Amino acid sequence: MTAQELREARFSTVVRGYSMTEVDALLSRIERQLAPLDFRAAESAEGDAHGAPDEE
Repeated sequence: MTAQELREARFSTVVRGYSMTEVDALLSRIERQLAPLDFRAAESAEGDAHGAPDEE
């Protein structure tokens, strides 16, 4: 999913607001795409924590 697709996302309205099925589907799609990025960010942060010692 691209940022443009997210900006262009539209949901059908129902009696009490948006279609929860459509919203849930989009959130699931975003979650699947962000999960690998979160994993890589966590690995990077862990590597930074165990990086080279400070120079004196």
